[in-house]
Amino acid sequence: MSNNINIPAGFPDSLPISSERLNFINRFKTERLGNMRPFNEFFDKDKLSKPKGMGGLNFIRKLEEPLVFQQYVLTPKQLYTGLIAVSIPLLFISSAGSTIFWIVGASATMVLGHASFLESGVDSGFTSAANQV
Repeated sequence: MSNNINIPAGFPDSLPISSERLNFINRFKTERLGNMRPFNEFFDKDKLSKPKGMGGLNFIRKLEEPLVFQQYVLTPKQLYTGLIAVSIPLLFISSAGSTIFWIVGASATMVLGHASFLESGVDSGFTSAANQV
């Protein structure tokens, strides 16, 4: 495959794109895009790993006995309650809650929109015929 964009001989000279622009595109393709790593090397699955834990949740889960802080004894249930009590206000302060709801809403709209336009498969015709017999 050639690195240059070729224009057919019979193509009109009044192109919506100039030859200077075509030269720029060809240079960009060879200089910039030619240096990119292959897709398989860029997204190497072997370099990805599962996270070890999620901060406070991992800390609380690994406790074998209640946490003693000065004269207070804190059970895992109290620690989870405290973590939630701190996390929820931080969630609203950072406006991450609205982002989460936008993502959930947009995803639900896409899924429901796709489902509404999806044609029923061939199998549905056989199941309705089998129910009639």
